[in-house]
Amino acid sequence: MRKNIKAESLAWVLVSILLLGFISLGLYELIFYSNQVNDTFEDNSNILLLKNNTLNVLYKINTNNILEWEDFYIYKDNIAKEFRIYTGSTNLNYMYIDKYWENIDDISTYNQEIYKRIVNLKKYDSTIKNKAFEINIKRYYK
Repeated sequence: MRKNIKAESLAWVLVSILLLGFISLGLYELIFYSNQVNDTFEDNSNILLLKNNTLNVLYKINTNNILEWEDFYIYKDNIAKEFRIYTGSTNLNYMYIDKYWENIDDISTYNQEIYKRIVNLKKYDSTIKNKAFEINIKRYYK
């Protein structure tokens, strides 16, 4: 029986192309998963950092005028070098910040990551150490 060398070479080439395709698909999935894990870690780190910074600011500013269960927003005034507290539905534009605590005026034209921060006073006490704050920070997706 005579062997067909061209058919064997063609079969070998097809099998190696198929094997190379599976290997490259596996590498693509590994790189995609790695990027997804990095993005999730970066988002969680930014949110945790923003929450801790918010809590530190709340301990240093006057929050005596806020009622229990009231939502409020913290504004970082770079010119006066102070933090201001705004409440009510007319001040919703102060809830959007970036990861550097800069307030975002127009979220439709901002091209970086946007975070939505709402602070709620759960328990009021005259001493700041006994006040309970709930800080909700979520990444805002356009």
